[in-house]
Amino acid sequence: MANTHIDQAAKIPQVPPDECISETTEKILPTSSTLDSAPQLDDDGSTQHRAALSRARRVVVAGLMITPYFLTSSNSASAFMLIPSIQRDLGGSQLAVQWVASAYTLANGCGLLVSGRLADMYGRKKLFLIGMCLNGVFCLASGFIRILIPLCILRALAGLGLAIAMPAGFGIIGSTFDQEPGRTIAFAIMGTGWPLGSGVSQVLGAFIATARPESWSYIFVLLGGLAIVTAAVTLFVIPMDKDPKRRLVDRRIDMIGAVLITLAISLLSFSITQGGLVHRGWREPYIPCVFCLSIITVLAFGLWQHHLKRKNALPPLVDLDIFTRFKGKITALLAVTFTSYTAINGWLYVASQWFQVLKGETPLEFALHTLTAPIMGLVACLIVPLVAVRVRAPILLVFGCFSTAAACWLFAAQPSGSTYWSFEFIANIVNPWGADFTVGIGSVLISNFAIGDEQSLLGALFQTVIAFSGTIGTCLASLIQTKQYESSGDIRKSLDAAWWFLAGMSWLACLITIAFLRDIKLAKDVKRDLAHLDKGAEIATAIPSDPTTIQTSG
Repeated sequence: MANTHIDQAAKIPQVPPDECISETTEKILPTSSTLDSAPQLDDDGSTQHRAALSRARRVVVAGLMITPYFLTSSNSASAFMLIPSIQRDLGGSQLAVQWVASAYTLANGCGLLVSGRLADMYGRKKLFLIGMCLNGVFCLASGFIRILIPLCILRALAGLGLAIAMPAGFGIIGSTFDQEPGRTIAFAIMGTGWPLGSGVSQVLGAFIATARPESWSYIFVLLGGLAIVTAAVTLFVIPMDKDPKRRLVDRRIDMIGAVLITLAISLLSFSITQGGLVHRGWREPYIPCVFCLSIITVLAFGLWQHHLKRKNALPPLVDLDIFTRFKGKITALLAVTFTSYTAINGWLYVASQWFQVLKGETPLEFALHTLTAPIMGLVACLIVPLVAVRVRAPILLVFGCFSTAAACWLFAAQPSGSTYWSFEFIANIVNPWGADFTVGIGSVLISNFAIGDEQSLLGALFQTVIAFSGTIGTCLASLIQTKQYESSGDIRKSLDAAWWFLAGMSWLACLITIAFLRDIKLAKDVKRDLAHLDKGAEIATAIPSDPTTIQTSG
């Protein structure tokens, strides 16, 4: 059933349910006539008609928003697959070459929060175009550089470009698709970018890794070209945001907060990444020092945001009330996302060690043996819109997280000498449900938790947690596996220890969901159902969560 916001003063009638949900594919997205007839509340208190986009154009918009997620997943997965090829071609130590991949993920995670706030303030289409163009240019340049340090810098700048585009894309979906089930479907389509990117880059990277050493650059050129093409199509298809000056009374930027949170995430990610790469790990004196400095910077950011809110002198970059809204439901959802994605990303690392180190497989054999996982991830994303409007959100989250836990203990519990089809194949089938249900259901929840101009900001917060948990999952799994191997000398025992840790993280996600999110019903109705927990949300349920009026001209 669709949840149409009602403006009490204007007495806007509620749209009948049968106009929002149909059993036929043609009626999945809201029609132009429905959008034309639904007045939207403007910032000055008047109602205006949102200029309608055709059904075909809305489908294209949803499809375009796949690209940032596809590129993020592809760039990360392919870079790790190509590390041996890059090392053979450019030389250098394995630690130095690892930064070709790590620089990308580090920069991508650091820029999301600030970019989300800027997108809400200055226009999502503008930020999306800037981010995609930057990513395209620096990806293309990466394909023609044969010097290691400049290559790492270009990879970091490419990651920053997608950090600018991703929150803007999330906000475009949240503000363009304001009716169900089109909204849930659009977020599910957007989420398919993760498994698609992982699967495609996994196979391409494996083929390239077995080809000539210098062929690693081809994949960066391909991904850069895709980003440029996406930016060109976006210019003509996605409508411009309404002038942000009318949406926000105060557009000043909290520069101190932006510097503090960017520095904090950079230092934290660097210390965790470097601790997993260098030989002595956390025994290197500078790594714990950098880690402690990052924690101090995070605390300083929190105190500064609290000061701005209390003094009302400048709009804070992140309103800390977000974390207590709906009795902490947003914080609980972020915790579920963090623990779930820690397990997912750790699974990818331990699986690579399992197949390539323990079983001695080539990169191509490893890619083929784990290709089932991204394929099933795509299936999971397509199932999200079918079940999200019928099944309670916490049930779906628990199912997904438990599936990922099962994938981990299937590896850990299998007897030596077992065939691929008896345990590993089944683990690949059940593993992706945790990630893709978390992204699909979590995106709908986090978007519906937004009040006013928060779509891109909350999307950036959600994406930052996903990016950071990826770093944590890989490093913790690597640390546990390495320490266990050093003490036992048994590679199988060390991998089993890592598998059980990752299963525990997934089970923890299940427990958090049951403890703090169990009273949520359907994801699409969360703001209405929980409005009694938050006075601000109670007011917001009477108006669209993002009262932006968009124009049809590009």
